[in-house]
Amino acid sequence: MKKTMKQVGLSLAVLTAVLTPGAARAASIKVVDWNTANWTGGGLNQTVNTGFGNIGFNFSGDTSRLASFGSSGRTPVVNTTLNGSSSTEKTLHLQLDPTTANQSVTMTTTLDRALEGLNFTLYDIDKSDDNSTSKGSWNDLVEIKGFLNGQLVNANFNVLDPNNVVKSGSTLNGIKSVGNDADGGNVKVGFGGAIDSFQLTFKQEANLVNDDPGSHGIGIGSFAVPEPMTMGGTMLALGLGSYFKKKVGKNA
Repeated sequence: MKKTMKQVGLSLAVLTAVLTPGAARAASIKVVDWNTANWTGGGLNQTVNTGFGNIGFNFSGDTSRLASFGSSGRTPVVNTTLNGSSSTEKTLHLQLDPTTANQSVTMTTTLDRALEGLNFTLYDIDKSDDNSTSKGSWNDLVEIKGFLNGQLVNANFNVLDPNNVVKSGSTLNGIKSVGNDADGGNVKVGFGGAIDSFQLTFKQEANLVNDDPGSHGIGIGSFAVPEPMTMGGTMLALGLGSYFKKKVGKNA
């Protein structure tokens, strides 16, 4: 009986290790990894081939106002300019240089199939100056909406520092200046269910300055999904549970 109880204890330990989320799954699987993705700088209609199929990116709206930043070349471009405190992580950089506050660019991302748990980080959502409303001032306004079969799926936002970024419904608003190499403008984005597409609209807060806002940019991080528990782990857990249940019954 003692031997059987030891076996039962061992089985429970193995079951716990197999079924515990932290032990059974990695944090995430990258769907689009900007460090390895094939992207043509400045292209407005592109497809990235991934292990999750082909993912389409289409840019619409005031695309003539998409600009370069330093030596980046015309955005959208993949680089390490706006990635928070990371020195190596590449992001998709959008730089908007509007002439009026109502100009915007929308990125429509179309997935090859519906995905649950898709998430990514937005970088450098901020404002030119905490109080300025003069010509050339700007602040980042980002709106994100997910869709499944054409039906709205709300975006979820985890704002790193609410003193710098305010969320309201589907919109993020930069309210303080944050350095390009700082994390204070970072926001983790997820969705309230599975999606097969989403739209990200990047624009300027109209109430700040209407005439010739300054050039401003954001970085869009790699896309990821949570890694599900492996089928092998599930079968092992169920098999061990059944085996030791029989052993206890025989020795009772």
